[in-house]
Amino acid sequence: YAHYFDETLKVINEKEMMITENGSTETYRVDRLVETENGLVIIDFKTGAEREKYEKQVSTYREILEKLGKKVAGTEIIYV
Repeated sequence: YAHYFDETLKVINEKEMMITENGSTETYRVDRLVETENGLVIIDFKTGAEREKYEKQVSTYREILEKLGKKVAGTEIIYV
C-alpha cells in the first residue's frame, strides 16, 4: 500500500461527511481519502479479523461521496 502514502499525493485524513436524507442527518468519518487523477480512493484502517460490516461501511462511504458529486476510483480496507 506504499503508493497511497507517497508525499506528492493530495491526502485528506479523518474527513467528516454529513448527509441529510429523508429528514435524517448522518455523519460519517473516512480514515483517509487519496486524490488520484482517476478520482478519490477511500482507505479505511481496521484491526482484527476481516468482517463483512467493514465492506458495507466502505461501500456506504463510496455512495455518500458519489451523491456529493465526487468520483470514486476505488476503495481499500487495510488491516493493521
